[in-house]
Amino acid sequence: MAEIYKENNLRQNKLEAKYQKSYYGKAKEIELNGFKYLKSYNTIVCAITPSNEFIRLWDGWSATTSKHVNDFRENNGMKAISKKEWKKLPVDKEYEKYNVPEQVKKVDMNYKVTWY
Repeated sequence: MAEIYKENNLRQNKLEAKYQKSYYGKAKEIELNGFKYLKSYNTIVCAITPSNEFIRLWDGWSATTSKHVNDFRENNGMKAISKKEWKKLPVDKEYEKYNVPEQVKKVDMNYKVTWY
């Protein structure tokens, strides 16, 4: 996976597509302080902690985002999951609300950090 942007300990990478040519910039992996976040379109949908725990942060499901999630998981040594398995995972709203850093939330899909 090619690093496309790095600033203040935050790294962004285009998500590597395994089962199609590209995601055309619609999905990216963001790394900060040992955590990895998946941003699909403009939504942070899940994270992997430094202890390799997978956390679901989005309560929705779509076919495209599920492809992003499964490539994110597989690129990080986890197996792909089905829609049924995704729906069974608890949505950690408290984690998303209080623990996802503002730096990560403000990453735009043009591969820059937007500072306010």
